[in-house]
Amino acid sequence: MKKILFIDDDPNLLTLLSHFFTKTGYQTRTVQDPALVSEEVAAFYPHVICLDINMPGKDGITILREIKAEFPTIPVIMVTANATLEPAIESLRAGAFHYIRKPINREELSSTIDQALEVQQLKVEVARLKRASPDEPGLDSLIGLSPAFDKLRQQLSRLARVPEAPVLITGETGTGKSFLARILHTITEDTARNNFVEVNAGAIPSTLFESELFGYMKGAFTDARRDKIGLIEEAKDGTLFLDEIDSVPLGVQSKLLSFLETKKTRRVGGLKDLSVTTRVVVATNADLVKKCEAGEFRDDLYYRINVINLRMPALREVSDDIPRIARHILRDAGQRFGKPGLHLTDEAADTLKAYHFPGNVRELRNILERAIIFSAGSAITPADLGMDAGPVQKRKTGATFTVSKLLSFEELEKEYISYILEYHAKSYQEAARILNISAKNLWEKRKKYNFE
Repeated sequence: MKKILFIDDDPNLLTLLSHFFTKTGYQTRTVQDPALVSEEVAAFYPHVICLDINMPGKDGITILREIKAEFPTIPVIMVTANATLEPAIESLRAGAFHYIRKPINREELSSTIDQALEVQQLKVEVARLKRASPDEPGLDSLIGLSPAFDKLRQQLSRLARVPEAPVLITGETGTGKSFLARILHTITEDTARNNFVEVNAGAIPSTLFESELFGYMKGAFTDARRDKIGLIEEAKDGTLFLDEIDSVPLGVQSKLLSFLETKKTRRVGGLKDLSVTTRVVVATNADLVKKCEAGEFRDDLYYRINVINLRMPALREVSDDIPRIARHILRDAGQRFGKPGLHLTDEAADTLKAYHFPGNVRELRNILERAIIFSAGSAITPADLGMDAGPVQKRKTGATFTVSKLLSFEELEKEYISYILEYHAKSYQEAARILNISAKNLWEKRKKYNFE
């Protein structure tokens, strides 16, 4: 339900507006005292604000500037009884979405509010599309046909109807936990049109974690030269995905637990709680029970996030799905690397199916992308998979299947990154985009592998 905050010194008008818009399906709140505006905006966190220009004690344009400084994404509609347009024009320059005149025409105000919400939604959608892949994943993106994937599809379908519930995704490294979280975001109507904010907890220094997740106020610490919204606020009405949840510092875990229970967050150095609705999805490849027993993870936080557990299977557990998944990756990567139409031979499919894949889907993708880059024909054969003679054990039956020895992951990664840098990217930023890693991560790999 969309929320509107009305700010005016006329109690009768506030009652009238609140009653009218509540009946039309909005959640409303009113404020008469200018001194309480900032506190109410933080507590209510509305989707749109209607603000009177002529407020006692503090003029509406000053209040507008304060709101836009602290909550820049909330559209503000100014209401004016002035005969001249100068105050209204000044408010537009200060960041107001629009203005209307008193006496208020409720239909005009309703139309303006709808426009503000539509524009705001378009801004969110544009920002989401800039971050998103061309095709957002849906349930059909889970292409495996094994019982494990059938169970996941059923669980996701049910979870799409309850966006309030936190979700814990478990599974080995490389199984696609982030991909599963994005599917859930996409198929949930309440979150799909809003931000999907992915946070790799293991990549954030512990000293910066609190300020990154919760934001901070100007002056909160030495380098805090301006207010900054946190990742939780950025995920408002969407999905916050916390990967490697076991890496969240113990000191921050209690604050995260408080947010999960109250839906309120507070910036570092702030004095007000902010009300934020977002679905929280967390993931880990660690045994959280053992982490709790070792005192490395809070018991109460574990119980709170473990309401619903989705388990991503290891690739070796769904070996019959490996050829199907491989062919899907091959089609996608072939298009990206300018080699559409490549197909996987039955022999290559059997080779992949026999391998135990300690790196799971991530390793499978790396192997296939390297094969695409260096293949000369229209088919991917066992020879294209980068192998020398050597047996690979098949886990289920214990039978051996003779294939060549795979390159080590580091050898494969170094060769792949080198190729992208030399032939496909004009800059490190472009290479990072192609490789689907951060520029910082690529820079670290450059130093690791001694690239020029």
